[in-house]
Amino acid sequence: MNCPTCGSDNTRKKGRYRFLDSNGLRYHCGKCGRIWKDIGKNPKLLYFDIETAPLVAYTWGTYQRFINPEDVLEDWFILGWAAKWVCSSSMYSYVASPKEAKKCDDSRIIKPLWDMFNEADIIIGHNSDKFDIKRMNWRWAKHDYKPPRPYKTVDTLKAARSVWGATSNKLDYLTKELGLNGKMKHRQGLFKECKEGKADALRELRKYNEIDVLEGESLYLKIRPWMKNHPNLGLYYETDTAMCKNCASTELIIDELQPVYTAANAYQCWTCVNCGAHGRTPESVIDKDKRKELMR
Repeated sequence: MNCPTCGSDNTRKKGRYRFLDSNGLRYHCGKCGRIWKDIGKNPKLLYFDIETAPLVAYTWGTYQRFINPEDVLEDWFILGWAAKWVCSSSMYSYVASPKEAKKCDDSRIIKPLWDMFNEADIIIGHNSDKFDIKRMNWRWAKHDYKPPRPYKTVDTLKAARSVWGATSNKLDYLTKELGLNGKMKHRQGLFKECKEGKADALRELRKYNEIDVLEGESLYLKIRPWMKNHPNLGLYYETDTAMCKNCASTELIIDELQPVYTAANAYQCWTCVNCGAHGRTPESVIDKDKRKELMR
């Protein structure tokens, strides 16, 4: 079972952290230290990234040229992808074989990612809403797949543009400035060699893709407390206990002295001890009759 706070699968691997008490079966996370009861479904958060092959086309110049679709000799396809369940220890990645790369064939490697999409509750990526998800949808449709089950998305590029004013919102820049950078720069000509079916280049691309996912996951966890529109993780648990909407932690500090004010009401503010996100309680701190009086 994954920890509902940090998503770690450490509880599954180390049985000594699992124990019984008077309240029934409880779990202890070996990563963040949270103790919790099995109160419902743990949402599955999937971070993924894809690498696509370049187009091959006729062109009559090198600067600001429009390429007619009829001049495309070889269309793009999926060279490889990497994905992991957020905060878990396992990495999943596939890359085209040399034979498949030469034939522009990605039919084998896209099936496992479709299975993971079909299992996930939330899909996360950097520029994933505009690029990665749409690209995968097209390749699945081209190979006659049905749509995966409904899921929510978190695009860290959109989030960074919304809440931060960084000089650049590129993944490598953000992770470098935030001290999360471990990215391996891909060398010039790597994708060309991959498309030609060179095995060493394909292995290098796979490693580069995996590092991209690790960096992106770190950025997601860093920006998550800042997000105002993050999917409410508390909805996935069958409990009346108050939870942080961003990380599902039950360790909340409620500020009873400084309420949060809206245009027509006031609420108590809470701060999540685990991730630092803020929110408000659903109940108003102003009496209903008094609120009507104030709004006259």
